[in-house]
Parts: sequence; structure tokens; C-alpha cells
Amino acid sequence: MAVTNLDEVMRLLGENAEVSVVGQTAFMVAAERALESEREDALFVDPYAKALSGDGLGMSDRLGEAGSQFGFKNWPEFHKVWTVVRTKFIDDILSEVAVPQMVNLGAGVDTRPFRLTAYERFKASYEVDTAEVNAVKSAFFSHNAATPLCPVVNVSADFCTAGMLTEKLSEAGFEVQAPSAFLIEGVLDFLEDSAGSFLHEVS
Repeated sequence: MAVTNLDEVMRLLGENAEVSVVGQTAFMVAAERALESEREDALFVDPYAKALSGDGLGMSDRLGEAGSQFGFKNWPEFHKVWTVVRTKFIDDILSEVAVPQMVNLGAGVDTRPFRLTAYERFKASYEVDTAEVNAVKSAFFSHNAATPLCPVVNVSADFCTAGMLTEKLSEAGFEVQAPSAFLIEGVLDFLEDSAGSFLHEVS
């Protein structure tokens, strides 16, 4: 049975559908990708973003209202623009990458493995996030019978727990000696004091 929106996914997950405020920012970014995808002159098209957005647009609008706190007074669209620019930039960079493994740290409900042809070159893409976010993404794509362009391995890990990322990636089949591309998108601000140790572990 196909699911057409985030509410349907949450009903399928039942008691496992609880997503933290930080986790919900993934839906906000999906909503912002959806807005761009609907433009006639869109820089990219994400066919899954709207269905994965939930109340993400409301969160984006509220963030825009607080723009002055981020140094963007009188620019309520700042976060929407930032998401579009960084998505396009990363898409273009990944289109030039030629390594066997992809690791997306803080993947949220990123849909690149299902929409970006560059992923055909990867032997696997390891999508790392919290268990709650991974549950949503897994349920959505499995119920929509979406076919990824390379094998997708969802990995659940807490970036604030030293050593967990290495452990969970190893358990998922990640080959530590193989050349790999690592993507860290919109994550570090949430890690606060743990950001340094996280980056050290990744490097």
C-alpha cells in the first residue's frame, strides 16, 4: 500500500512514530526542497519531498520569523534559500565523486539515493541518523516501492556517544579501508560540545 504523506507514515508506525523536535527539522528541510521543486526554474527536483514534509513548512516559516536572531533581519526566507543553495551545491559535488561508498551523516529524510543519478556509481550509501528518523524514512520508501539507485543502508546512531558511529557503521557493512564520500549537512549546530569529538571520529 503506497503512502502519500507523512501523516500516513506516522499512522503506520503507531507507537513508534514519536520524533523529537531536532528530528522534525528533517521534515522542515524536505518542505523547503518541495517548494523549490515546484518552481518552473527549479535548481533541482525532489519528487518525494512534498510527501515527506509534514508540518515542515510551518516550522520553516516560524524559523523565518526569528531571522533577526540569526543576523537576517527582514529576510524571512533566509532558511529556505539556504536549503536550496546547499542542496544544489551538494548535488553538483556528488555528481563528480567517484568512490565506492557514500556516508550521509545526519541524513534526515534525504532522498538523493532515489533521485540523483550519481548514486548509480556507489556500491552502497550509508544513511546515518537517529532510529526515530530512520523509521519514518524506511516506512515511507518501503510502502512506496521506491527503488534506490544503489543499495541503501539505514544506520541508527547517536553522534554524541563517542565510538557509536564507528561501531554502527562497521556492523552495517561499511568498509573502513575503501575510499568513501562523507556528507555532514545541517548537523554540527545540534551537537554543541560533542561536535569536536564527532568530527575527530569521522576523520
